[in-house]
Amino acid sequence: MSRDPDRPAGKVISLFGGPAPAPLPPEEPAPATSLVTEVPEPPRFHDPRQLRSRSIIRSTTAQSGRRSAGAVVNIESGFGAAGVNVGELQDMLERMISGLDAKQLLVRWEADIDPLFTEALFGWVQRIKELELMVEDDGVRVELVTQDDHGEYAYRFDVFPGREF
Repeated sequence: MSRDPDRPAGKVISLFGGPAPAPLPPEEPAPATSLVTEVPEPPRFHDPRQLRSRSIIRSTTAQSGRRSAGAVVNIESGFGAAGVNVGELQDMLERMISGLDAKQLLVRWEADIDPLFTEALFGWVQRIKELELMVEDDGVRVELVTQDDHGEYAYRFDVFPGREF
């Protein structure tokens, strides 16, 4: 057994009679090339259930003048608020992280993946009222609420890294 007090292995007794093995170096995060960084173009969709909203937006824009604030609401592309294709959204998001494993997903969540998923969902789903993305040990839980002129709709699904397409 080693007598060097500065080495952690010197303070460990091996059950097999020799010095303890050196610890493994920490894994590096996945290279940037394994994450798709461009959001695919969403399909164009004119939702007739948005007529009242379109009218309100037009009249507000006409009356706003110079002192106004603005917010962006998607009413032109992606899925209508009442007709979100959860399977297609899940596939699109999983393709973006198919080159990562669960550990790499956790490491890169805040810097890369959370903003990318947020951009993708706001582009692919019309009239998102609430969006919550929760990274978990094995993937991402997506919860969103949409609203159109006829009502409010809630969707929930999971996205997993490393799936092959």
